[in-house]
Amino acid sequence: MTDVLIIGAGPTGLTAAIEAVRHGLSVRIIDANETGSIYSKALVLHSRSLEVFADMGLIDPILQRGQEFRALNFHDNKKLLNRINFRNIDWQDAIYPYWLSLPQCETENVLEEHLAKLG
Repeated sequence: MTDVLIIGAGPTGLTAAIEAVRHGLSVRIIDANETGSIYSKALVLHSRSLEVFADMGLIDPILQRGQEFRALNFHDNKKLLNRINFRNIDWQDAIYPYWLSLPQCETENVLEEHLAKLG
């Protein structure tokens, strides 16, 4: 018998499955799609998400596959309207004081690999 049924094999479902397995529960994941999407619905992991991934034991492959998001530029046609330099932000006590650019499909790959290692 399965302890936890998870609907959806995206980042949220995979994260829930990893946490359930880490706590000794058996899981079954079902998803409407047979395979993960090759298209990304998200491109950035925020600082707190990186802390959660560190707690889960999978921060190294996340950091290896991602790239620090250094700035955000706002344009209107060819005119620069504003620029946010993330290195100038006061991140206070953040362990990972940046955003990480990583397509959702790559995040899912890391989560799937980690879940497979857990059994």
